[in-house]
Formats: sequence, structure tokens, C-alpha cells
Amino acid sequence: MENGCRRKEFSKIRKELAMTLVFEMGISYALMAPLLGVSASEVCQIIKKART
Repeated sequence: MENGCRRKEFSKIRKELAMTLVFEMGISYALMAPLLGVSASEVCQIIKKART
């Protein structure tokens, strides 16, 4: 947990899961948000950041 490294690891995993669930499995943001522990709008932001 030193210098927030643990949080970065969770963010990276959450981003990878979001990308897989949206683009490979076609799951909506609203359905995936509770699985990832964030809101649907946060899932949208994760996807937008990953695309750029």
C-alpha cells in the first residue's frame, strides 16, 4: 500500500476487465458497474480513457 501502488494495481485490473466485458462480451456499462465496484459513469470514463 506504499505510495498508492495497490490502488494502481486495482485500477489496471478494473480497466482490463471493463475492456474485455464491453468489447468481447458485449455487456452494458450498467450491468458491469456493480461487478467492478464502480458506477456506470465511471465505467464509461474508464473505457474513454482506454481508447485514447
